[in-house]
Amino acid sequence: MNDFNVIVIGGGSAGFAAAGRAVDGGAKVALIESDKLGGACPNNACVPTKILLGAAKLLDDMRHAQAFGIDAEKISFDFKRVMARKNAIVDQLTGERLRRVLDKRGISLFAGRAAFISDEALDLDGQILSADKFIIATGSIPFIPPVRGLGEAGYITNKEAVNLTELPESIAIVGGGSVGVEFSQIFSRFGSKTTLIEAGQRLLGREDAEIAELLRTYLQEQGIDVLTGVEAASVAVSSGRKVVRMTAPAGVREAIVDEVMIAAGRIPAVEDLKLGAAAVKYDRRGVEVDDSLKTSAENIWACGDVTGKFFYTHMAAYQGDIAGFNAIADEPDRVDYAVVPRVTFCDPEVAGVGLTETEAYEAGFDVRIGRMPYRYLGRALVAGERRGLVKLIADGSNRRILGGRIIGAQAGELIHEIAVAMKAGMSVDALAEVVHAYPTLSEGIEAAAADAARSPGLLDEERIA
Repeated sequence: MNDFNVIVIGGGSAGFAAAGRAVDGGAKVALIESDKLGGACPNNACVPTKILLGAAKLLDDMRHAQAFGIDAEKISFDFKRVMARKNAIVDQLTGERLRRVLDKRGISLFAGRAAFISDEALDLDGQILSADKFIIATGSIPFIPPVRGLGEAGYITNKEAVNLTELPESIAIVGGGSVGVEFSQIFSRFGSKTTLIEAGQRLLGREDAEIAELLRTYLQEQGIDVLTGVEAASVAVSSGRKVVRMTAPAGVREAIVDEVMIAAGRIPAVEDLKLGAAAVKYDRRGVEVDDSLKTSAENIWACGDVTGKFFYTHMAAYQGDIAGFNAIADEPDRVDYAVVPRVTFCDPEVAGVGLTETEAYEAGFDVRIGRMPYRYLGRALVAGERRGLVKLIADGSNRRILGGRIIGAQAGELIHEIAVAMKAGMSVDALAEVVHAYPTLSEGIEAAAADAARSPGLLDEERIA
């Protein structure tokens, strides 16, 4: 007999969800983690980043309190205390708390690095464990681009950035995705002169172009040097500082900084697993899975970042739940990616769900766009949050909502109304008829829906007079 019915490799959001679902179904389950329980998100990614972003926003709000008639004098901060608070919150969400959860649910915990020796057994630092089924949930690691001299000069990633004890006077961040954008605000608001370098033509490359351009404007207004269409070519040390040379259509330019942060995306963590021994197919994009999250091996599933599909904690938990169920079920569940919200927690926040405007046009839809700028919302004026835009994308032929994009205060909360409307199959007309309380930011969704419902084919500048 095998040691376990199901062994889950990875103790992050995907692994915890998978192990919990499998044990709920009566399986004898083990979970293996090589590092800290909880995975990247609570330990060195989304949770500590949001704590630091919150502190940085509070500091920025205090600096601008005069706009509300409030004099806040002698504003200062103690970065070590900021980090101590971050550590205390992270400790509450990870470590011993998660061990107790596993113990309470009867899930056996093993620490170490696992590698398959067959499709029925793996080697855990010399210990052999066997199981009927396996679930791979090993997450992802930062992608380090091949920038000449980077290794010799030294750099940090998000993992080191959330554990700094001293702030650099200046920093260049390579990568204009969510991680790069969020950290550019953290460093800038705490006083580091910040340069954000993105090789693509816009920030948040998968986002709506209109939203990305607004974000660029807002970041520049906050003093961040935003460079797009610029590629980091080399890093060298000179007189104790780091010289980042960049190539761009306009020629070569340099940034001389005290620190370099790499935020160029993430790649699935698969190399140490020896997946070939279990006949599991994978490539640089991740482990190959079908719509039930089963791999090429009949008794092995994969979920979360390691599949390379989405790098969101909420999607890791969603996939983990399905993988854990399918590992013990007779009839499998199937994943549904039609409505997947995502948020970049900068200030103002950027959130999206469904298709972008460009994607809708490329798919051949009869596209209708509805917009409502924040500056027309009473609640935004009251709160001093004039920056922002609600944007809805709809199909003019059947009035179905295809997607939504929001940049502005509380965008990460507001986007879920659009997600629920899409999941429920609501038309843009029906969403426009939902009465929204005044004064709220959510009125922007009602107004954008009404705009999309009544304005076929208008030019952008004509939609909002």
